[in-house]
Amino acid sequence: MIIALGEILRNKLSGFTYVDRLAGVVQVAEKKDISKKISRFPIACNVSGLDCGEDGLLNFLIPDDRKKSVIYLEDLSGALFLGRKGNDLNYNCRIRLIGWLNLKKLGHENDCSVTAKVVAHIITRLESSQQFNDAPFTRISITAVNQQQKSPVIFNKYTYVQSLTQFLMHPFDYFAIDFVVNFTINKNCVPEFNANVPEEC
Repeated sequence: MIIALGEILRNKLSGFTYVDRLAGVVQVAEKKDISKKISRFPIACNVSGLDCGEDGLLNFLIPDDRKKSVIYLEDLSGALFLGRKGNDLNYNCRIRLIGWLNLKKLGHENDCSVTAKVVAHIITRLESSQQFNDAPFTRISITAVNQQQKSPVIFNKYTYVQSLTQFLMHPFDYFAIDFVVNFTINKNCVPEFNANVPEEC
């Protein structure tokens, strides 16, 4: 459920001129190098090999000076069941939006930070003044509840190589915003799931 909700949030952010790497809810992928050291990276199901180009799949969401920005989502809670009313099953979840910015590529190298403007823009786009539907979910509402303190701890679950820590200092910037998403699934409105014919190798 959370990955599907993440795609709804991701679609609301598509088309921003300052975003060139955008993904939905990520999972942690692991890769072993020749010395069997394990590195961990964020990776999302909507990232295809074609999207990744020369970067390679695991590097798509990793900050570097060729990218102007990276935005992706993390699942903080799973789907929490709040109760039922008739055929409506009510849930909420917490989703964190992680953003990284390359101020030089964005034309703001001389600014100490632009995160306040970017965060305000994202919250304005994501928060919903009215509930909306996006099948199979109904009565979706999105509310920003917290902006995390700026700290490399935001990236702690990933083991980027040491040299990448330079991309967390000026002229680069980053932020994390937590959202609560409330939503309903109506038991009578869930479409039947059908298996597709598998592709031949």
